[in-house]
Amino acid sequence: MIERGQRLSRSVIWKLQRRYFERAGIAAWGSNTVPHYITNTPLLADRYVRVAVAFVRDLGIDPAHPIDVVELGAGTGRLAYHFVGAWHRAVGTDGPKVRYVLTDFHAERLAEWRRHPSLRHLIDEGQIELARFDIECDRELDRLGPNPTIVVANYAFDSVPQDCFYVEDGVLREALVTTTIPSMQLDDPALLEHVTLAYERGPECQAPYGEPFLDGVLESYRRTLASGVVTMPSAALRCVHRLAELTSGRMLMLVADNGPTTLDSIADRGEPSMTLHGSFSMPVNLHAIGEGVRALGGEMLAAPGESIQICAYVLPGTEIAATRAAFKAAIDLTGPDRFYAWKSAFAEEHYTWQIGELVAFIRASEWDPKVLATCLPRLTELATTARDADRDVLCDALARVWDAYLPIGEGGDLAFGIGVLLARMRCWQDAERYFQRSLAHHGADISTVINLAFCEHRLGRSAKARERAQQVLAVDPAHPSARALLTEIGPLESADL
Repeated sequence: MIERGQRLSRSVIWKLQRRYFERAGIAAWGSNTVPHYITNTPLLADRYVRVAVAFVRDLGIDPAHPIDVVELGAGTGRLAYHFVGAWHRAVGTDGPKVRYVLTDFHAERLAEWRRHPSLRHLIDEGQIELARFDIECDRELDRLGPNPTIVVANYAFDSVPQDCFYVEDGVLREALVTTTIPSMQLDDPALLEHVTLAYERGPECQAPYGEPFLDGVLESYRRTLASGVVTMPSAALRCVHRLAELTSGRMLMLVADNGPTTLDSIADRGEPSMTLHGSFSMPVNLHAIGEGVRALGGEMLAAPGESIQICAYVLPGTEIAATRAAFKAAIDLTGPDRFYAWKSAFAEEHYTWQIGELVAFIRASEWDPKVLATCLPRLTELATTARDADRDVLCDALARVWDAYLPIGEGGDLAFGIGVLLARMRCWQDAERYFQRSLAHHGADISTVINLAFCEHRLGRSAKARERAQQVLAVDPAHPSARALLTEIGPLESADL
């Protein structure tokens, strides 16, 4: 046992959480240890942009200044990459400019973003900026302009301190936690996997925070719930309050996370547990954040889903008709949660689809690289018999998907898969370009090298193709494709050298 009778938000587990993220770096997401896909898709970025554009139209802007978009705990940087592109497509070259601010509490994360080649040019152009901001405590965020601010918090609030209370016949009691950890070193990276939590009822309490903003939200549950367990996202609520002050009460906060969005969905929940994925997460009471925003004069818009809950917290909450309509159309009716359900069915059924149908689904995903990766085997199977019209549509789709791809070191080689598909369609020049990209991202795998050699031979650069085939044979002397290519090339004429 390491602690007993402790307020949940003061538990040692949150220090262990921070330590994990300090050590893990972006590799935690690249290895898929920490979940991130559904909150970093091109589709979600597109839908967020639609709501954000409506919001700034509702409130009005000063066109001389960019619109700030601040992402809390921005992880891989993928959403920023998608959002900036989607914004330009939505508003055009003459529309309002956006400045996307990637934030994290750890300085090394900023350095990782700065080093990323796909983000660097956006940083150099001023479209993306980097800032240290700690959700748990920071009260300043430099360089916010005079326009309304968009805040993005995806899978951010479920990973920061929260509390738990029991409501029983109008009486409020805090759920106090006992944390047990085996006899391991506290700096052991696997420690979180062995933590156990147990809850006990504390004494009756009133205004336990001594902060009117938080105590007011908690009091609303004491009055309205007959009985139940209420989690209080204390760190998230304090962050919302600080951001409301920093933005002068003109803020759209877009949140994708897991947790209850309505009062009814709170009633049947028990004490929070830790969901482990390298770090850990706890369901976040999104309804409570909405109660806090309402207390500040704002409004909560919610789209509860099976896979993810998406909410928009809007300040001020008046005269936002366009924002409400955009949220309904872009998030509630056609949003990421619905598409995620379709994607699951697509993964099982796409093996019978034709090129036009597959490309249509990829387009509906807003050119999601993961959707393409799912159907690459089927597309490659169809490629050799593709009609010219299908080939043109498919080549355009592949280029759009690659433009939407931000590599973060995850497994799989998308560039190689695209190269093989293009080679099957005898698009040798395009295939060569993707095999070169594969070499740049994943190194000189012999499968990539020999495919590149075939492209070069088909493009009339047989001397270079011979050189690459010999490079493959130096690693694998019996490699059949390399031997076949050398036989096909034959003796080189002087013009080929």
